[in-house]
Amino acid sequence: MNNSRLINNNCTNNDYGISLYYSNNNTISGNAANDNDYSGIYLEDYCNNNTISGNIANDSNRGIWLDSNCNNNTISENTANDSVRGICLYSACYDNKISGNTANNNIFLGIYLEDCDNSTISGNLVNDNGFAGILFDHCDNSTISGNILSDNNYYGMYIEPFCYYNIIYENFFLKNGIHALDAGTDNKWNSTTIGNYWDNWTSPDVSPNDGIVDYEYPYIGGTAGSIDYLPIAEDGAPSIIVNTPSEDDVFGTSAPSFSVTITDDFLDKRWYTLDGGLTIYAINTNATIDQTVWAALSEGSITITFYANDTLGHETSKDVIITKSWDDPTIVIVVVSIVGVVAVITVVYVFMKKRATPE
Repeated sequence: MNNSRLINNNCTNNDYGISLYYSNNNTISGNAANDNDYSGIYLEDYCNNNTISGNIANDSNRGIWLDSNCNNNTISENTANDSVRGICLYSACYDNKISGNTANNNIFLGIYLEDCDNSTISGNLVNDNGFAGILFDHCDNSTISGNILSDNNYYGMYIEPFCYYNIIYENFFLKNGIHALDAGTDNKWNSTTIGNYWDNWTSPDVSPNDGIVDYEYPYIGGTAGSIDYLPIAEDGAPSIIVNTPSEDDVFGTSAPSFSVTITDDFLDKRWYTLDGGLTIYAINTNATIDQTVWAALSEGSITITFYANDTLGHETSKDVIITKSWDDPTIVIVVVSIVGVVAVITVVYVFMKKRATPE
């Protein structure tokens, strides 16, 4: 099967949920492939240039499984939890990208590659797995970056012998039995500018104060004797500045816009609430309070709370109290822009506050 789309199907309680052989340039997206005996999604024998994205493949022997010469595939934004192995690539599967997936609570491994070179493993959430979060076996020249590996029972990351020239940086190792073991050869545990975050090695960062711990991280286990020369330092909770609205500003039936500057080196999520945290609304490209929610609010004092957290789980918040009145002020939005990963949301606007009625 070539140049096809498998989208939004329910493929549960089978031997294989979705199975492709000798298939190229396909899109497998939005499917539920749970509780299958062998694999939720299975590609074998020269399946190349396929996109596997946004699927749920839980509770199977292997959630997502590529085997035997499956090259140049993209596996992204999938969930592969509660299986024996979450995401697995075997036997000469080269140049694949595994990014933004969740592979948690698997009996043995979250992400497993065997005899697969030139892979990119980035931005995945790999937590609470029985043996290891990520395991490499006979894999060379791959990049592992930006992953969160937390609470894995034995190892956060395990590099077997005969793994050469892999680079591992900007990953976050949190509360694993052992954070990492490297039995390979010539693997690098930092790029030229940054290493990894190790929750048992977060300071000092004094000379210079540059976001890097002043001393190398020497506790990577295994025969390779690997060292992270640029371990990431603790940078604290995100900073939130509410630029607008200001305290005691008055707004009418039209929902107010807002401008917040949120700064953190490893920002994860940002959101706001209007009810003390019971209901959350994401801050993304929309820099205006949800109109439907605003319309349902009664007149009077309203507290907007802006929140942010980072990859390490630090959370912070900032309140601003405004007033809703049926006597509308005028609001003119001039510019809405988002700048960079640091999540600077800028809204420039002009409004007229409600004036007191002369007595």
